[in-house]
Amino acid sequence: MNPLRWSSCVWLWLMCTNVECLPKFHVSSRDQYDESVSVTLNYILDETLDTEIPEYVNAWLSWVTQKAMSDFQLFFRFTLNISYTITQLESQSDLKSKLEPYEKPSLRPEGAISALAEYFKDRSHSDIICLVTKEKIDDGYYVRNGYGYYAHHTLCKNGLPILLAYARSQEGYSAHMLLSILLNSIHLGKGEHVYNLPSDEHEKVRDFLRTCKNGREDGSVPIPPREPVPPPLPPVPPIEPEEPVSPPKPPTSPEQPEVPEVPIPEPPPPPGPAPPPEPPVTTTTTEAPVPDYC
Repeated sequence: MNPLRWSSCVWLWLMCTNVECLPKFHVSSRDQYDESVSVTLNYILDETLDTEIPEYVNAWLSWVTQKAMSDFQLFFRFTLNISYTITQLESQSDLKSKLEPYEKPSLRPEGAISALAEYFKDRSHSDIICLVTKEKIDDGYYVRNGYGYYAHHTLCKNGLPILLAYARSQEGYSAHMLLSILLNSIHLGKGEHVYNLPSDEHEKVRDFLRTCKNGREDGSVPIPPREPVPPPLPPVPPIEPEEPVSPPKPPTSPEQPEVPEVPIPEPPPPPGPAPPPEPPVTTTTTEAPVPDYC
């Protein structure tokens, strides 16, 4: 019996006896097994962060980014990889000059967002362009000293310009703001919002994020992925000096001279026993005899 006829007989026997001894395979596209999607982000640090310790700033950005990624994964059950770079506004003189009119007395967010969008429109850029600043973010109406700002641009389209406030010891709020901006900029169409999607339709979000271009600014180097670094603890406040001892107040009236203490005489000792009487003294006189010359 040739091999082809033998394999056909075995297959028919398995089908007739209803024996399932072969593993189940699902033929799918290669992308089905790739549960992660990537977006690129460029953190642009303005001159207000020049006084900060670079290691502290880098750790802060790492923690905020990793926290946003972690919360995203908990909600959507797939991985969002935010690959970010860090650049300095000081080295981008053209962009700095465009932002200067909107920086004082506080950062005017709408003007800054427009300047970012206009500058990177015809340049290579990341999916998200984020200006990080210590300036107060205030639009004069709804946002007062905000943690971040965006202007309803669509992610994965022409670049998403956003603002993020560098708030030391408040990185949890900043991470929440970053994630909120990302979710609000995902436009699925037909009035669908990511917050209202049932869990069995989260694949729509993954498909949308796969349309991002994952671009980079010229010459930028992505930060390698690593474990989230906790931001440094704030410095210990200095020990307050002890309160100085105030000098004694001067007397309001002249001091009276001190009265010397008069020693108290001690009482005389008690009299002792009377001495015994002395014996009487007896005096004896001896007269010499008168000589007789006759």
